[in-house]
Amino acid sequence: MDIAATIRRQLDRTGSTAYLKDGDWTSMPFRAVVQHLWRKKSSNFEPEISELGRVDNQYYLYIGPENHNIKALSSRASLEINGARYEFRCRDAVTVDNRVAYYTGILKKIGEDDENADG
Repeated sequence: MDIAATIRRQLDRTGSTAYLKDGDWTSMPFRAVVQHLWRKKSSNFEPEISELGRVDNQYYLYIGPENHNIKALSSRASLEINGARYEFRCRDAVTVDNRVAYYTGILKKIGEDDENADG
């Protein structure tokens, strides 16, 4: 059973079209899932302490296919999906039997695409 292929098929069904950008390079479109991390304990990735009960930053969980290695990108790399841009706060490869099955990461929302700002 090829777990990476199974996960890629599920991402193709449930994910959104995404692009990785690193400097002048832009990846081919692929499907990935980005989910908002809304709980305080799992979404505070800033070193500074904010006021009690206030969380300004928007963090998301990224799940992407094994054929788009996010760990090989520079620290300036970003992800564009559904008209929004995100930067990676951390990245990891999930392996099964010493083979990458998929990539996961924590994203911070950094902006909207100008094309989609009009509506």
